[in-house]
Amino acid sequence: MHPSEREACLEKLRATLNKYRPTTKGRRLSLETRRKMSLARQGSNAPNWRGGITPQNEIERRKVEYKQWRLAVYKKDKYICQSCGVKCSPKTGLHAHHIKDFANHKEFRLDINNGMTLCRSCHNAITSKTSSGHPFYGNKYVTAEKTKPHK
Repeated sequence: MHPSEREACLEKLRATLNKYRPTTKGRRLSLETRRKMSLARQGSNAPNWRGGITPQNEIERRKVEYKQWRLAVYKKDKYICQSCGVKCSPKTGLHAHHIKDFANHKEFRLDINNGMTLCRSCHNAITSKTSSGHPFYGNKYVTAEKTKPHK
């Protein structure tokens, strides 16, 4: 490509980019302006707003009490999977599993004795709808009486 053609092509590209570049680029916005912009994108004005339909289940699981319950279950079981006996950390895939399920037994949601520590693979096997479940616990429809922790 000839240098003059290249320069013309680059100039055309710059003009196109400038057309789509935001007008605030490089400018510092005042705290007042940033606050207004933030408020303009909250609630029903947010791009991902779907009418305030966050399920109650999700709201409950985000609460501090639920996080404290989960940590208490890990400590109770000494961070050991109660199915296969592997010691894990919460960052490497530890799950606090409700023996009596979260959705149908609201009174047992934060009961430490209703929780058991499982590794990711054992938890996936227990809660899997497609498989027959975990070899020791069965699937998620198995009753609490049939679940016995690893000793």
